[in-house]
Amino acid sequence: WVDFADAILHYDRYIDEITLGGISLHQMVLDLLSPALKIVEIGCLECQFDQDNPVGGAIIPFLSEIARANRRLRGVALHDYSIEHVGDMQQLCRSIGNRTLALSNCFDGTNEEMVQTLLESSRDATKLDLSNNCIGLQGATHISTLLGSNPSLR
Repeated sequence: WVDFADAILHYDRYIDEITLGGISLHQMVLDLLSPALKIVEIGCLECQFDQDNPVGGAIIPFLSEIARANRRLRGVALHDYSIEHVGDMQQLCRSIGNRTLALSNCFDGTNEEMVQTLLESSRDATKLDLSNNCIGLQGATHISTLLGSNPSLR
């Protein structure tokens, strides 16, 4: 993992996207990758995890910290990771700022508080991809209201 972090730094001008998926990441690995990911210029940092991944709840602080530190990062994508706490959703969304956020199969879209928190915390985002979250009627109403009041959102 040290070699991978070094390669990210060395070849960053050739990298547009980094995907961490289908692998088991422990906190030690996140700690090794974090310094490199905080400074490289990449288009998107994408993470895809199964629920048995030992990273557990550490992924939200990891992604949020990188998004806050790396202003050259243009987007964050998270797939198949269950965000169960409103506070975690708020932390991640607020760290994104005016960039792209993709959350695919990451939260209960019928949880009105979760959808509302996501939308309120993502007001500065330029693009939201909320696919495969089973967003209900109430959530759809909140989304349409946000779209009507946020011309920068795609």
